[in-house]
Amino acid sequence: MVVQIAGAVLLPIIMLIVAASPFDEPINVEPINEKPVDSSQNVLVTFFIIWMIWVLLLTRILYQIKKGTFKVKK
Repeated sequence: MVVQIAGAVLLPIIMLIVAASPFDEPINVEPINEKPVDSSQNVLVTFFIIWMIWVLLLTRILYQIKKGTFKVKK
């Protein structure tokens, strides 16, 4: 049960790290003729996958609480 609670707390933190923009402004660099890689799609897919795992984890916890089988042990 501790793993489920830890996952419910840690997954949103990981989602913030994945989706958060950097605080520093980017440095302007002269453009190169190469086509830039679009990493925003990869970030969105990663964010969506982590978000779905988090939703499923919370749903499982709520279902176990409703059944009365969710117990936190020391």
